[in-house]
Amino acid sequence: ANYHSVVKIFDFPLTGSVGYPSGQLVLAPNGYFYGYQHPETPSKAAVFRIKPDGSDYLVVSSDINGRPSLSANLTYASNGFLYGTTQNGGSDGQGQLFRLSLTGTFEQLLSFTDATTRRSPSGILTEADGKLYGGVSGINNSGIFRVDLNGTNFTNLYDLPTFSTDNFFRLVPGPDNAFYGKRNSFFRMGLDGSGFSEFPNGYDPASDYFTFGADLAAATPYVFRL
Repeated sequence: ANYHSVVKIFDFPLTGSVGYPSGQLVLAPNGYFYGYQHPETPSKAAVFRIKPDGSDYLVVSSDINGRPSLSANLTYASNGFLYGTTQNGGSDGQGQLFRLSLTGTFEQLLSFTDATTRRSPSGILTEADGKLYGGVSGINNSGIFRVDLNGTNFTNLYDLPTFSTDNFFRLVPGPDNAFYGKRNSFFRMGLDGSGFSEFPNGYDPASDYFTFGADLAAATPYVFRL
């Protein structure tokens, strides 16, 4: 068997202004990983960058009004911006969609509300076909949404029937004009919201695709590599 050792490459400075890292890292074309840090202030978030070898750590934005979920990810989009969501903050206090330049310039694009977007975003974002896709959760259900890269044309594509842990699913674009994801079970859905189907063992016999949906959140304050 082949075994790989884990090499710690960076210890985070756990100050009150930036705090613990969480969620996944995204690699941008400038050669840096970007990710979230959670300050002690519950209504704030920070974004940092770091090189793959652990050098040149920098907090590029430390005053985002709102807090992402612990499983949230930043997404690097085709227009050169990072995109993310928070579960609170925004103009209505129920979450927001924002974009961030690689140097840290922040812009709020959309505020989430009960009436229009089913309250809080789940934090999972992905880009496909030049649009952003993600999840939202409300009091009685949750759903999958689509929005343009400038924050306009928000559309609820599909209603998930129960709340439970559905707001922490993953969406991965497949090569067949569809998404594969995970909530309480694995599912497949077309980019337009059609053809939703679930397959509990993670395998779709119709397309012969396996899906893997485990969410990774940092439990200890360091970055590692395999």
